[in-house]
Amino acid sequence: MDFLEPSWDQPYPSEAQIEEMWEQIEVPCGNEISPTSMRLKSVISKRLAEGEIIVAECWLPENNTLHWFASRNRLQELNFFSKLFQLNSVNTALGADTKLAPKLRQQANNEKYDLEAEESKESLPIEPPQAASIKLEKQIVLKDELGFEFRDSFEAIGSMGSIIYYGGPYHKPDPGSDKSAMELALNVADSAFNKRFGEAAIYVSYEPWAEWFKGIAWDSSWVLIDMRKRRMTIILITDTD
Repeated sequence: MDFLEPSWDQPYPSEAQIEEMWEQIEVPCGNEISPTSMRLKSVISKRLAEGEIIVAECWLPENNTLHWFASRNRLQELNFFSKLFQLNSVNTALGADTKLAPKLRQQANNEKYDLEAEESKESLPIEPPQAASIKLEKQIVLKDELGFEFRDSFEAIGSMGSIIYYGGPYHKPDPGSDKSAMELALNVADSAFNKRFGEAAIYVSYEPWAEWFKGIAWDSSWVLIDMRKRRMTIILITDTD
């Protein structure tokens, strides 16, 4: 099972099915990360002031409920990321202590959601649990409670190149280093999903959703998913001035 194509005859999962999914699924993670991820950690670490970068590589399981949301790029509706970072396997792979436990936000009682369906056969629920909506012209962007939103894979890798290039608050990029920064970002794309940009789902958050983050202006979280192989690369970055 891959996450490439939705099953159009599958109805929107019920709350019971979603609860059952979280009770059943396991997200195994590797004990080591790829050479490219090691290179990314080395380069960014040298460009941070007092910050840190964490990388983990995991695999998402076969599950029909998870498939419904993942194949539609709608993991935010599951509060997927707040649940993900509470899994023991993921926390162990990140090598983090309780400071990576998500700080979950409470939704205001009177908060309303303006959701529009992009699909002809499916429509979004009017108020998906714990999801906020931001309307940008014709595009609907859903954020989960940790601030993760779906990003175009080409655009996201460009943004990653920018972060590699500019580094932390006191890093001064060397002349001509923009090329190597973008090359490293493309290497990350190759390692994470073999540069199959059309088969990648990338979710990004710039919010300090855990105590581990410095909470200044250099916090970013990246979840890169290879939709064909269900392989997931997690990158967390923080720094302070």
